[in-house]
Amino acid sequence: MIQAVLFDYGGVIGRLDQEEAGQLEEKYGLPPGALFSALYEIPEWHAISLGRGSEGKWLKAVLERLYE
Repeated sequence: MIQAVLFDYGGVIGRLDQEEAGQLEEKYGLPPGALFSALYEIPEWHAISLGRGSEGKWLKAVLERLYE
């Protein structure tokens, strides 16, 4: 039985800091903005944000985008 549903709109509970993302991009030789683009500018994220996708498919798509 579902007792609670939690929504994190706007990264209130958890978020990836842009400075930290920049450090990861630099460490792994990614262009600036690549991490956020891979995470949030793909169709799989849109599906997740609407409650229609799966986390596994989204993460797979993120990795594919990062390895392009």
